[in-house]
Amino acid sequence: MLVFAVLVIAALLTSEVVAGLVSLGVLLPYYAVLYLLRDRMGRRFKFSIQA
Repeated sequence: MLVFAVLVIAALLTSEVVAGLVSLGVLLPYYAVLYLLRDRMGRRFKFSIQA
């Protein structure tokens, strides 16, 4: 997702710094949704380690 955002924004803007900052801003809603759904996702996924 971040790579796609960087490529699209870099193609539209001339400054790579601005493109990088905007692409990081794109991740904010993604992580906000993950944070809000953390309880539901925690119940759904189960991890185990076998030796």
